[in-house]
Amino acid sequence: MQVFLPSARICPASPVGNVRQLPGKAAASIPAMQRASLLADLQRAESQVVAAKKRVAVQIDSIAWLCWFGDDAVEAKALLRRFEMALAEHLSVRERLRRQLALLDGTDARVMPGQPKRDPLPAERTGSRRTA
Repeated sequence: MQVFLPSARICPASPVGNVRQLPGKAAASIPAMQRASLLADLQRAESQVVAAKKRVAVQIDSIAWLCWFGDDAVEAKALLRRFEMALAEHLSVRERLRRQLALLDGTDARVMPGQPKRDPLPAERTGSRRTA
């Protein structure tokens, strides 16, 4: 969001990008509005993830019933793959929104509230893969 006012100046150190500094309370309200927007988007993404998980579970159950009765489940399995792809997309959107919110708040997005920070495995630190 950019605000074009004659007295505004660009703040390069802003954590939310190219935000112009405004005098007084207006400067403090921009991150609050962005945070509120991100929270609303995150809430919507959470509900989409829940709905997608339910669709996948119902489809798996339907496939099980089709197989139980000896019916063809090819189309049901193809639909399940589409549901799983949609779920993966919803999960990635949710994680992106969590990271954006954490960046705005200045916290670590990978750590959920109430959980300690995890120490990455040696393979994650060095970028190499472990082979078993």
